[in-house]
Amino acid sequence: MTSPTLIYVITILILICVNSIAALGFNLQFAEAGIVNLAYIMLVAVGAYMTGIAAVGPPPPGDLVTHYIGGFQWPFPWDLLFGIACAVAFALLLGLVALRRLRHDYLALALVSILQGMQILVGTNTRLFNGITGITGVPAPGGDLPLLQSQLVFLGVAVVCLVLTYTFLSRITRSPLGRVLKAIREDEEAAASLGKYTVLFKLTAFAVGGGIAGLSGGLFAMYAGGWSSTAWLPQEGLILLASVIIGGRGRNLGVVVGTVVTVGLIQQLSGFLPLPQGLSVTILPQLQVMLLGALIIVFLWLRPEGILPEQKERFEKISLDPVPAVSAAVGAGAGHPSDTRQS
Repeated sequence: MTSPTLIYVITILILICVNSIAALGFNLQFAEAGIVNLAYIMLVAVGAYMTGIAAVGPPPPGDLVTHYIGGFQWPFPWDLLFGIACAVAFALLLGLVALRRLRHDYLALALVSILQGMQILVGTNTRLFNGITGITGVPAPGGDLPLLQSQLVFLGVAVVCLVLTYTFLSRITRSPLGRVLKAIREDEEAAASLGKYTVLFKLTAFAVGGGIAGLSGGLFAMYAGGWSSTAWLPQEGLILLASVIIGGRGRNLGVVVGTVVTVGLIQQLSGFLPLPQGLSVTILPQLQVMLLGALIIVFLWLRPEGILPEQKERFEKISLDPVPAVSAAVGAGAGHPSDTRQS
């Protein structure tokens, strides 16, 4: 018999892995490139919806209630790759519109407005993704296996995706591209004065972060078996923001640690806390959001660099003085003709 405790632990591990992937992509945009994308959860939703319509079949004939585009019934991993590609394309389109002329604060407001508009559009238009009901019946890798085996298979997929994402982003942050992104984050005008086309670099970070968001969204849809408009409310984006701030902005390992705190401790273990008499368990999600907000404020006050601060790169000092050996050789060569003339 399968132990419910073991299934619960595997579930927490899967959620930590998938949320870590999303938080790593948000960290690239927010902490590395300085893009205040408060609508990042919208890119996660794009990946989830597009993975869903690629994985499920078309609506049953004669069904007058279920409506959605697509229904390609592609197997894994092509459905997930389709969701990632669509998220990258949407991020590029959104970045071309929003990143060119908007300052950081106006960019944040514009993206939040677009998020709210997209939620209303998707939730009210039943022809796109079945309205507020959303896409259901999304198959997961190993979904036809018994419960424990299917959970272990999906955990393996999530861990592999997290390791690949972490390695990929670590190489980016340590590359010349990562250094340019940090320079743009610190002072965009100074980076532009050095000949860097800042919009192109920010658009690159926006697209790469969008692809990672699409990956996490596709995994979310597969694991949950569907996706709806209630799965990408603003408080879902607060979890990613808290993971980055608590763990350490600009450090990938810190983001993973922050996700363990927000998802593993606050979201899951808080469900075991005794509630005051008269309060129903239905208020628990609101209490979790309040706890996340309070924890963000505490870290911004007392430890703004997070649990694992960003590691600053150090470069060796370059001496402007001539090399002693060369100076000695030049001096010896200059003195040789003088000795010859004296002789």
